[in-house]
Amino acid sequence: MFEGDFKNKTEVPIADKKYADFVEFLLCIHPSTCKPVQRETLDIVLPLADEYEVESLMQRCEQFVLNLFQLKDAQRSDPSNVELVHFLYLSDKYKLGALLDACVIKAKYRTYENGIKTLREFNLLSADTKFRVLSGRTSLLEVTSTDVQMFKKRLDHIVKPECNACNDPGWKHSSSGCRVQLKSDLLTYFDKLTSYFREDPRYVKVSEGRKLAVKQAK
Repeated sequence: MFEGDFKNKTEVPIADKKYADFVEFLLCIHPSTCKPVQRETLDIVLPLADEYEVESLMQRCEQFVLNLFQLKDAQRSDPSNVELVHFLYLSDKYKLGALLDACVIKAKYRTYENGIKTLREFNLLSADTKFRVLSGRTSLLEVTSTDVQMFKKRLDHIVKPECNACNDPGWKHSSSGCRVQLKSDLLTYFDKLTSYFREDPRYVKVSEGRKLAVKQAK
């Protein structure tokens, strides 16, 4: 725009833009300010960066959300379903590849029928992105099924423990039939299953199931 017709004009009309939004956009790209992208301004500057093809600002928007994910992971928290689907929608709409990958990974762990599927922006996603989320959920079911079968075999050893360490403190707990080792493995396994469901309304029920399983393992 600035290299073409603008040379012969004193101004470029932008009647369809809000003044405050465009000022925020300019502050983010002007060398003298280069204002950081913030959560409150992400939805303002990203569409403008896409419209005016400011690739550097689009990358900064993408990196901002990725950094937000890293911060939440470090704090052992997750974005809500609404926020996650919103980021998924933005990454899908504006072709932000790295962010889309990160959102799909998180979305596949969320409740689907009574969760993310009910959100308006999820239904605005492209067919390819919806497929990726559902495909990821299917692979999780396959892994979970395999793990459950493995633990069912392990639980058979509870009736007749084979680990000498359970009776002799001098032994190391390493046998597959060891109650102590089984308890530790169960805790790790259930943590894995529930770690991504903190925003899921059914997470409490999952946690209660975990406590019951651990109690039985004891």
